[in-house]
Amino acid sequence: MENENFSENIKEDIPNINIILILGISSIVFSWFYGLPGIAIGILSYSYCRKMSELLKFNPNVLNYKGLRRFKYGKAFTIFGLVVSILFFIMYLVSVLFTIFSTTN
Repeated sequence: MENENFSENIKEDIPNINIILILGISSIVFSWFYGLPGIAIGILSYSYCRKMSELLKFNPNVLNYKGLRRFKYGKAFTIFGLVVSILFFIMYLVSVLFTIFSTTN
């Protein structure tokens, strides 16, 4: 019984999972600031996601259910944050260009 709890604690102790989750949520939050901070944070979080995906591909038993669930949520937040940040950045560029071209005519 004690060995099972010990192995579960070892499986859960991977710090990149919490970093991916925090950065994924931060990319959504910072997407409101013209998109650029959200894009930068999203790219950083996505690079962590790719590293963790490679780790899971070669060793799928590294995470328990709770850690895998956190990883999936963090990856979903990262992708959502990147998409929203890119859309906000495009909308900001369009509004700036529209303002510039409408004032010159």
